[in-house]
Amino acid sequence: MAKWRGGSAALQPMLASTDVPPVAQHGLLYEPKYDGIRAIVELGPIVRIYSRNGIDKSAQFPAIVGALESIARAVKSPMILDGEIVAIDPKGRPLGFGRIQHRIGVTGDSDIARAEREQPAALVVFDLLRDDDEDLRGKGLAERRLSLQVRLGKYLKLGAKYSAK
Repeated sequence: MAKWRGGSAALQPMLASTDVPPVAQHGLLYEPKYDGIRAIVELGPIVRIYSRNGIDKSAQFPAIVGALESIARAVKSPMILDGEIVAIDPKGRPLGFGRIQHRIGVTGDSDIARAEREQPAALVVFDLLRDDDEDLRGKGLAERRLSLQVRLGKYLKLGAKYSAK
């Protein structure tokens, strides 16, 4: 078991590509590319959301942070998740990047509150990088996904988004 070392903000996540889906065959994993803001999420006593460049985005998405705080209290051990923040429609379906893009630079409490009302967002979680003190990055994706499902499935609705709505 590899012990976790380092901080969440410095993580360099793998990036998705928009290639044609591979032919379905045993041993391959394919998932849709969500068009949003990449998020490295630190669950612990304090919840933080970092962009893929290590910029703290927590204040810009208070509804997502609030939902994650309740999960962190239930889980009771530090975790680092990899996911994507996406704009959602009234039925919770992901929308394109153009609908979330304006929220990237929003600052100020009233502007953030207005952005939350006008364009709700959700977090799509697709990987578990740290579980308590264990660094899972050296394990295969299928094993990490299983760990994610076991540890957080009841909170994250297994592959679906989790929002405060």
